[in-house]
Amino acid sequence: VRGANTTIDYASTSLVNSIAKISNHLPCRAGFRETTTVNDGIFKCAGCARGTYKNFDGHGNCTQCPRGTYQNMEGQTACIPCMAGTYSKFPGENVGCTLCEQGTHQPDIGSSACLACPDGQQNTPLHHFCENCPAGKFSNITFGSCMTCPDGLFAPSNGMRECNICPGGFESN
Repeated sequence: VRGANTTIDYASTSLVNSIAKISNHLPCRAGFRETTTVNDGIFKCAGCARGTYKNFDGHGNCTQCPRGTYQNMEGQTACIPCMAGTYSKFPGENVGCTLCEQGTHQPDIGSSACLACPDGQQNTPLHHFCENCPAGKFSNITFGSCMTCPDGLFAPSNGMRECNICPGGFESN
């Protein structure tokens, strides 16, 4: 195009714009991924979404947190392992880990499931371990926690999975 003392070579301008866009395409730092705006084609870096991470500088995508971990913040370089007594069942958890259900426990960190307490035991308050039911109480997989023996039945020792019938002439209290 020629005008009053001005000459514009569109091929050259297009090449200059392309070089400018490429030079703006610097690798994103850890915790960030590349994005592009449809209108201008310029690359930008955006923080990894909750439930994902990127642990390296450079080109690449964010990765979902594996089972047994979570990430509740954006732009992170690692996932947080679930504490003992908790779990996360699915990849990409973005809220936090779930406390083990009644009658289950998990002694390890970074777990994706909890373990059932054996008969005659119940979980500790923080769900890290199981402990024997005290005398007078019982537990089995159906209940998950220690229950007092009903009238006419008794549990003579710790860790009972069922109650015994009181012998003739005796009753439980």
